[in-house]
Amino acid sequence: DPRNIYWKKSLSTERLVVREYENHESRALILELHMASKRHELNDEHCIAVWASLGESLLAQGLKVGFSGPGLNIAAQSGVRQRDIMLYEMARLDCTKATLPPQHRSQIDRICLVGPRASSQDINMTSIQIAPPLKDEVT
Repeated sequence: DPRNIYWKKSLSTERLVVREYENHESRALILELHMASKRHELNDEHCIAVWASLGESLLAQGLKVGFSGPGLNIAAQSGVRQRDIMLYEMARLDCTKATLPPQHRSQIDRICLVGPRASSQDINMTSIQIAPPLKDEVT
């Protein structure tokens, strides 16, 4: 396709240079959830809702997404079946269990969601701090 030819670079190198694009469908990542050791039911539910929402959004974009959290480890897959598995497992999640170490290949990206009151100091990966729920949400 001529639209993928990088014409400027092709002229300067006197060789045809074609732009290459990364296929997002082949990318995979693990969303890990780390929660505070002090349990607070409202914060736990809020963290799980944020975790599920992010996972659902990434799955809708065609990415392979895995999940690791308290007593939960789901391998990275894509599609509607993965979304259904994720939602089912998160609905029955026991937040008192320890976060399981993800069992994945090393080339899979990992993103850690850190719940309110949890420390992200010991986490050596990309992490996102989850804000506590707004007071309006507490009804």
